[in-house]
Amino acid sequence: MEKKLISILILFLAFIFYKSCFEKNVRQKSYYEVSMSPLYNEGETIPNIEEVYIGDNENLIIKWDKVPEGIYLKNIMIIYKNEKIGNIIIEKRIYETINSNEFTYSFKDDLVRILGKENENYKISSEHYMEDGFIFYIVFEDKKNNIEYKLKREVSIIFRKKGENTRTSITDF
Repeated sequence: MEKKLISILILFLAFIFYKSCFEKNVRQKSYYEVSMSPLYNEGETIPNIEEVYIGDNENLIIKWDKVPEGIYLKNIMIIYKNEKIGNIIIEKRIYETINSNEFTYSFKDDLVRILGKENENYKISSEHYMEDGFIFYIVFEDKKNNIEYKLKREVSIIFRKKGENTRTSITDF
């Protein structure tokens, strides 16, 4: 009886080990991952704006130290391999809540519209490495003083396809 119990326990542990190490996890939907280059022109400034960067989940994040009255986020122009491939029209005043010093704009749906739901428009990398060559021009307008500011951000993007495995072996941890 004791040998049977030990055999069952060993089989159970082997099954758990297999499931945790070698079972394939499958993506439930396709999506793009975006990463901004940490190197960009520090000389680019907009009055009262502290920082402009692309965060997780395709969010443009704008932080300020003093409320930037009259400044609007106009659009994001997307360049790929020196060709304009899309424009995300936003036209929003960047401070909507006085209680916060941060404005977040999600451009996930816009990116899917421009690049294609299944990466059909530009066939960017869907392998292991992100594809470089994207430039996002983030355009602001100071409507009070009638001045336009354009910030350049170098971006890398990868397409993660639905149904692909996210992990295939123990070495992928």
